[in-house]
Amino acid sequence: MKKVPTVIITGASSGLGKALFEGLTTTSADIICLSRRFLPGQRSAENTIGKRPACLRCDLSKTRDVLAAAKKLKKLLRGRRDVIFINNAATIEPIGLMGEVKDSDILRAVHTNVAGPFILMNMLREPGLIRRLTLIHIGTGASVTPIPGWALYCSTKAAVRMFNRVLQKEERGTSLLVYEIDPGIMDTGMQQKIRSSSRAQFPRVEEFKKYKKAGRLIDPHEIAHAIIQKYIRV
Repeated sequence: MKKVPTVIITGASSGLGKALFEGLTTTSADIICLSRRFLPGQRSAENTIGKRPACLRCDLSKTRDVLAAAKKLKKLLRGRRDVIFINNAATIEPIGLMGEVKDSDILRAVHTNVAGPFILMNMLREPGLIRRLTLIHIGTGASVTPIPGWALYCSTKAAVRMFNRVLQKEERGTSLLVYEIDPGIMDTGMQQKIRSSSRAQFPRVEEFKKYKKAGRLIDPHEIAHAIIQKYIRV
């Protein structure tokens, strides 16, 4: 009999996370959503354990939220055979040249893109918690390409990229698979924030406005379908 995986998605209320959620609800997978806000159809399952889907409110920029979510997840996942963690949630903000951004925005970006996911992945690697773990990190070309105005986004995504590589070197008996996916330039709220930047904040802003006008942005549902078909296979 085919084993049913448990799929955890961060940032499931918009963009690629929303598309992944919608795609997985038509499958047999058990879904757990971590998000700071939920869609109308997700709110009915908010903070519910044992229902499908389970939706746990969690703002990754807030350590208290992340620790509480990790505690709930640990209880829920113990003994699960096949767990897939999709590290999707991330923030592009603050957009701006260094020296001109707020310290509080720097901290928020680091907590959202780095500290929050690290805490969750640290919990998932606890010996004996689950039998088989797959990490799917939604990466970006910005993790290997320095882009003026995106210092925080480039560097935090690069940090997660290295973190995942270290995890692979720390294999300790529990089955672990790690995939990093660069979905390209998708038509999401993140792109709207990029296009709303000034040239002083983001020197390449006109280039990204042209991507939208030329219809070159990728539908996140297309990427979600490909991820589900290739990596989740339910």
